[in-house]
Amino acid sequence: MRPERALSRRGVLWAAAAGVIALLLAASWREMQAHLDPPSIVDKTIAEATLASLPGYAPDFAPAGALLVSPTDDPEAFAQIVAGAHRRVPVIALVPSTSVAAHLKAVLQARQLPTDGVRFVTLPLDTVWVGDYGPMFIRRPNGSVAVVDPDYVASGNRPNDDRVPTELARRLALPVQRMPLFLERGNFLTNGAGLCATTHAIYLRNDHLGYTPQVIGEMFGEYLGMQRWVQLDLLEGEPTGHVDLYLAFLAPNLAVVGQYNPKDDPENARRLDAVAERLSALQTPHGPLRVHRIPMPPRTDGVWRTYTNVLIANQTLFVPVYSDVDPALQRRALDLYARLLPDWKIVPVTCDRMIRQAGALHCLAMTVPAWVPLDPLLK
Repeated sequence: MRPERALSRRGVLWAAAAGVIALLLAASWREMQAHLDPPSIVDKTIAEATLASLPGYAPDFAPAGALLVSPTDDPEAFAQIVAGAHRRVPVIALVPSTSVAAHLKAVLQARQLPTDGVRFVTLPLDTVWVGDYGPMFIRRPNGSVAVVDPDYVASGNRPNDDRVPTELARRLALPVQRMPLFLERGNFLTNGAGLCATTHAIYLRNDHLGYTPQVIGEMFGEYLGMQRWVQLDLLEGEPTGHVDLYLAFLAPNLAVVGQYNPKDDPENARRLDAVAERLSALQTPHGPLRVHRIPMPPRTDGVWRTYTNVLIANQTLFVPVYSDVDPALQRRALDLYARLLPDWKIVPVTCDRMIRQAGALHCLAMTVPAWVPLDPLLK
């Protein structure tokens, strides 16, 4: 199987539906090009027009109906997320008990933050990493919504986390499609135009099942509507194997890829240079994939800090920041996002605590697409 080609019959049907919509959008896209010169504005327009229509699994930057976050271990980061999301997107907080909910409400009130946009949902949980085990919402070609529930790679010792997608689907009265693949959302990103990316860790997690790359690619097409799959290198020594540690899609034709200083980490600098080169060679329905590089802080203390493990909601970009990183390097990262997304609100969120547990914002939370019927959880 070629890595950038999906082969399942259902995947072909997904692609056909998306293709018809893309053709309808093409004429208006050509008209827009003549009037919209700044690349960031073009990207925003592409994203809004395309993602309002296309079926399948939505990218992180799709119009959001809510943020789903499990903030138990880091109330400070939760407060910063709530402040940044105010009047832009509701926040649904998954908590293991009503006492935890009461504590978090007190944290918000102590900081004089509004709580009217926050809903607390009590569920048994093992960890806070809902960004990895949360539901994968899909919109079918006929417009209906469903939840894809893959096996959670850590389900052997995290059974409560593994049950979250099905339980939320039950509360939302949505059908569930069980995907027989061990998959963490941190190792699955899409550009919203049929392209998905993982690291080679997908093989390691499913080695005991004997899946070939062709079988995995067919699943991505059948269950999630993907048309192409690019398989990227792992970082040497990094424990999670997740692609969101060094990659983020900001629009169908716009991505950022981490960049290590070769003096700090020559091997991983080489690997990320190769990743950036490979992604830059990919075509999207809107031209070549534009890849920008963003600094990766040096790992002098063994912690894998990242600026691509971001959270996106309705033109708001929540970026992990760290109190023990060179301010000049951190400013470079934030300035890059500000240049690429000048009309967006950039919200730094301090992630000192969670990054030492091998996670940041894309691990702690997930964006729920605007087309998901959330009323049962928001009331």
